[in-house]
Parts: sequence; structure tokens; C-alpha cells
Amino acid sequence: MAVSAASALAANQLHDGRLLDAGWRLATGNAPFCASTSPQIGLLLQDVMLFDQPALARRTLGMAGDFTIAAVAQDSPAALARLVPGQEVVAVGNQALAALPAGQPGDFRRLGKVEALMESTLAKHGTVDLTLREADGSLSQRSITGVRACRGRFELRNSGARAEADGERILIGRDFAAHLPAADWLSEAEFAGIVAHEFAHVILAHGAWLDRAGRDDAEIRRTEREADRLAIWLLANAGYDPVPFAQLLGDWGRRGRNGPPQSPTHDEWAARAAQARTEVAAMRAALLARGVADWSRDFHRE
Repeated sequence: MAVSAASALAANQLHDGRLLDAGWRLATGNAPFCASTSPQIGLLLQDVMLFDQPALARRTLGMAGDFTIAAVAQDSPAALARLVPGQEVVAVGNQALAALPAGQPGDFRRLGKVEALMESTLAKHGTVDLTLREADGSLSQRSITGVRACRGRFELRNSGARAEADGERILIGRDFAAHLPAADWLSEAEFAGIVAHEFAHVILAHGAWLDRAGRDDAEIRRTEREADRLAIWLLANAGYDPVPFAQLLGDWGRRGRNGPPQSPTHDEWAARAAQARTEVAAMRAALLARGVADWSRDFHRE
């Protein structure tokens, strides 16, 4: 059982890391153009009470408490501070995490409070102090300085195969994230394109737009077209080639049963691919003219 638990935790960390890496590149690469930014360190925390068997998770990870590092974005301040997945986080600033009320299985609110504490500390001071439990049981401290990033939170859901955004969070189902090279389905660039599409919904405040305009199929299609198109710019600024995402939109209907079905709230796959290819050309023209893919100036909304 311990072996299977370790394997499950390793898979969780792998998928969390892939999502955080893509999100970090998108959020930091586009920070010069986002209207709303905040200092971030590229760290994702996990409350073991959210696992099906918290006690088994603690034993497998060698933890005394409840909070651990789920993922660290590559080349982020957290990575430069030598934080690694699986480390136990004992305190954020002066807040000892063991002093928090006991968590309930499946309740994300306690983790949300810790994340909010980190965010508010970074917003106020530009740095956050973390106390960690090392492998030998000793405690160490890291003072980590944030870097500017577009606001948005990238989260892997425990189950499901959907990718969506809820206004400030980009939510990717674990079954969706599993369709990466190991499953011979989505490449890293294609996966980043899906994340960029959902991130575009957050950046463009599509939830608020639909609240005002109404959530009929035509209005939702408009936001989906914008998200496809802005994703091209977001990918370019994050250092990804946007062409695989444009190709994916055309191929998705033929990629097997795991692809999302055609919907009245989305244009046909061929139309989406054609729009994305047109946007690639527009982005490259702006990049050639200005030396930067400044979507805040050159992206044209619907």
C-alpha cells in the first residue's frame, strides 16, 4: 500500500509541476502587459487533509504536519531558494501552520487561507518568509522575494477531464493533465496552449462580461474566440511556439474520445484553427514591427 501511495503522490507532483510550470511562464512572460499583477514566487502548496488518506500521505511524505510543497515552478524564486516538492512547510511568516484549526477532508478553505496569507504578505512586503522541516527533522527558514506576474491561480483538480476558468482560477482536471507525452496525447506546447486559453478568460474578465451581457450561446462563443486568439499572444510571450496550439484546434476532433466534444458555445474546430492561424500572423506582424508581442496594444477584441 505504501508503494502505491508513493506512486500516487509522485504522479500528483508530476501533474502539479507541469501545470505550475506552464502557468508560471505564462504569468511572468505576460506581466508587462497585464492590467492586474502581483508579486509571486512560483510555489504551490498542498494540505494533506485533501488526500483520501491524510495519515497515509503524511507517513509516505515523512511529514509531522499538514502542509507540504506540491510543486515548484522551474526558474522561479522558489526554485532558486532550493525549495522542492514534498518539503513540509511549518510556518508562513509568524503564522505557525500547526496552530490553524484542523482541516476537514475535501475542504479547500484552510489551504485557501494559507495561500491568501502568502499573497497578502508578498503584496505588502515583496517577500515572504517560510519555515521548512528538512529531511533530518531540523527547521530552516527561507526569505523569498517575489517577481511580478499576471494575477491568476493555476490549480489541478483531483478528478475530471475538463479545463476551465472561474474568474481568477485556471482549473485543469487531473485526467486532462494526464494526457501529456507519457500518454502520447498532448505535447507540452499543446498543453500550454490549453492553459493559455483558460488564462485568457481570466485576463479578459470574461466571467464579468458574461454576467453583464448574458450567458447565451452567442456571447459565450464570442469569449471562446477571444480566448483562442489571445492565447496565441500569451504563448509567444511565455516562450512557447503558438503554432502547435493552432494545429491542435484543427486536430482535436480527430484526437480520440478524450477530446472535448463540439458544443454550441464553441465554433467548429476548423474555424477555430483558422482563426488561430490568422492570429499567429497578426502576432508575428506586431512582433516584427515593435519587437514585442504587446497584446495590450495590438490585440483586437471581438
